[in-house]
Amino acid sequence: KSIESPLRSTPLLCADVINTIIDCFDDDLDEGSRDRRSMLVNCSLVSRAWTHRSQKYLLRRIEMHSQVRLEGFVAVMPVLSERVRRLIRFLHIRIPYEDESNYPEPYNLTLGNMADLLEALPCLDDLNLHGIQLNTAYGAPGRSDFRRPLKSLHFQDVRSSSITYPPLKEIATFVTLFPTIDSLTLYFSHIRDSRGPNIADDISSICQDLHGPSSTCIQDVYIYGESS
Repeated sequence: KSIESPLRSTPLLCADVINTIIDCFDDDLDEGSRDRRSMLVNCSLVSRAWTHRSQKYLLRRIEMHSQVRLEGFVAVMPVLSERVRRLIRFLHIRIPYEDESNYPEPYNLTLGNMADLLEALPCLDDLNLHGIQLNTAYGAPGRSDFRRPLKSLHFQDVRSSSITYPPLKEIATFVTLFPTIDSLTLYFSHIRDSRGPNIADDISSICQDLHGPSSTCIQDVYIYGESS
């Protein structure tokens, strides 16, 4: 008896049954469950029908913790299909560093790079930027009018090329990429919590100076800090 390929020997299931099976692995995927993610990867290898449903959860949350991975992600973006790019809802870019005295060369994220990335991910809801250097240069002409809504924007220990910390003007400039933000969170390791209200007022004032009082509508602002 000839040996059939796994794909051909797999019983055919209706789409509703396939979706129900795969959806069972999504309960706590956002909590970083490796077992559930591994099972989803296996499901995605069964057939094309299983692949599409599995990718809905596998690609929903993208986290990058090194400059190499981030650069690789940006490099493949132009060749990804629109279907795949629309699946990405949460993007966490974290370039780690040790401390103030042992700070490696930070990843330099320009406003133009950010606009390109946001344009490539039309369904992105949540953006988390951690430990990167914000550069307000667009780097590409004709992109200064790009804007899109966002549900959640999180800055954690971001830097700028200047010695100013926290880099409020750079943060405010990035904020103006979005006409609406449901939740803006700022976290700085070297400020006191008591400065929170002042920072919120400063960013609001800078945003107004940059693009007028109605440039960005922010529903909630959360600011956290630790004593240096």
